[in-house]
Amino acid sequence: MTTRITNPRNTIDDIPEFLIKTTLGCSLIVLVILIPFTINNFIQDRVIMGLATSAVAVVCIINVWYGLQSRYRLVVNTYLVTPVGAFAITYTMLQLANSGSYWPYLLVLAYYFVLPQERAWIFNALTVLIIVPSAWLVLDLPSAVRFSAALIGTSLFAYISMREINTLHGLLRAKATTDPLTGLFNRSLLEDSLQQAIAQNQRTGVPMALITFDIDDFKSVNDTLGHDMGDEVLRGKGELLRRHTRSSDRAFRMGGEEFLVLVHNTGEGQGAEFAEYLRRDTELIDLLSDRKVTISVGVSELQKGMDVSAWMKACDEKLYKAKEDGRYRVVA
Repeated sequence: MTTRITNPRNTIDDIPEFLIKTTLGCSLIVLVILIPFTINNFIQDRVIMGLATSAVAVVCIINVWYGLQSRYRLVVNTYLVTPVGAFAITYTMLQLANSGSYWPYLLVLAYYFVLPQERAWIFNALTVLIIVPSAWLVLDLPSAVRFSAALIGTSLFAYISMREINTLHGLLRAKATTDPLTGLFNRSLLEDSLQQAIAQNQRTGVPMALITFDIDDFKSVNDTLGHDMGDEVLRGKGELLRRHTRSSDRAFRMGGEEFLVLVHNTGEGQGAEFAEYLRRDTELIDLLSDRKVTISVGVSELQKGMDVSAWMKACDEKLYKAKEDGRYRVVA
């Protein structure tokens, strides 16, 4: 399932994919638990409390709506779920004292299931700083001490657990999306990356270019020098791409000796200049001691109406043209 982050300032790299499912699950659970209490608040004429829990229910419904579409809204969870939930639970505890002191535990846990790790920790700490003093206003001293210790402990346990989960998720995702030989991305992220680039181009008009190339006569390197030397050439090419691409660009090893670079905010002319630079630099560095290593390159700028397949096909055609024309050249 493709992760769709609808806030343009955040990408799939910033937000774990599992947040879509955990946010959906948490929102459904909160809705089921909260609706009876919300109805009871209005029956008991606790209007402000009823409105506060109703607001929490509304933002949960919004999250459920997005979650069922496999989408996630960071702005909803940061600027609606967090403040609305903190206000509702703090107000409930101030009004109901002991009866309202159970809800903060759910809140500090929920942060880690609906927010990225760093934001969850920040809002968790802020919430604890607000709720703990509030508890001391309405609870007797022994209860306030126990409540504060349990809430802080729950918050820290949640932080430690989710930190490990996020670390393991990052390691697994890196392993699944990275070519182990070159350190570049593998094909698994290619379609999502190109779709995001097309969407950004359609939304903002920012030009996008694809650069695809392969190493000339690479088979002869493997045949005459062995696969170990062939791997050294591929590793050297991967290092060259990592060194010369920007953080906004993405470089992929497509398989064998073929590579692809997605270049943001770059038209075909600038893409051709960058491709020429890569071609010259490949020849200049000593990937092999006894021969020059050269590449053939195709460049294609994203055109209006192109989808992923058409864009890649246009770039591949340029690469084939470079090979047909004698290799060791750039065709744009």
